[in-house]
Amino acid sequence: AARFGKPFLLNPAPAVPLPAALLSGTTLLTPNEHELALVLHNAPDAWQDVLASHPQRILMTRGSDGAWFADPCGKLHHQPTFPVSAIDTTGAGDTFNGALAADWGKGLAQLTRLACAASALSVTRKGAQSGMPTRAELNAFLAIYFFCQYIAFIFYCQALRNCKDDYSIAYCDFNFYMI
Repeated sequence: AARFGKPFLLNPAPAVPLPAALLSGTTLLTPNEHELALVLHNAPDAWQDVLASHPQRILMTRGSDGAWFADPCGKLHHQPTFPVSAIDTTGAGDTFNGALAADWGKGLAQLTRLACAASALSVTRKGAQSGMPTRAELNAFLAIYFFCQYIAFIFYCQALRNCKDDYSIAYCDFNFYMI
């Protein structure tokens, strides 16, 4: 990849310890939490420190917790998963990495959001390859998701405007989450 001036994205699955030379040539490493510990010889619970010490070089997935990375200053960023009803998780990681590669060149936060959305969409169908969404399906999913978030926000703001005191605000908040 370096010889041709291309990024080298590496998903270390199945996880094995990797040579330092391979890791140093990696543009973005995309392990899950378990793979990160194995590949970099760290304690499983040290993932936050590992990410912070490798800003924008590691994008770690955590299943239903979404994905995590560190910005150039080492501050951790979290992209939650998109809530879906999973049918088959086979190929979710492959879909995640495929979405990263397909949109390479965008900022890491935007890439992570797209990859998490593609992965979420992929688990709503059976099969690894047949579960992978098309660009049109991904765009539609994101449009609908963000439209629903916008509408929910409007209802929430309206509920807060109708509240008269702190007790009412707590009551309105509770009702909003019950919708």
